[in-house]
Amino acid sequence: MALHQREATPFLYPTTDWPVSTVGVQPPSEASLSASMPSLDAMIQAAGMPVTQLVELAATGIGQALDGRELSKWELGAELGKRAVLVEIPG
Repeated sequence: MALHQREATPFLYPTTDWPVSTVGVQPPSEASLSASMPSLDAMIQAAGMPVTQLVELAATGIGQALDGRELSKWELGAELGKRAVLVEIPG
């Protein structure tokens, strides 16, 4: 599975369909990817890693959470919460 986030809503695609489903959609650079998620700026800065790496971690977490299971959006959120690393965001 591959993850793409648009307007704070994750979209899941079978990995084989990823290139077809997202041609021209994914921001072309680290800066533009970060700019596409302005509400996450504080979290991205607090994490201290590139946003592309955070997206990869989220995609990996989703793959592990699903692992042969079907989950509702809320169940998936709860599973991802169990795997999350807590980062204190100043302010």
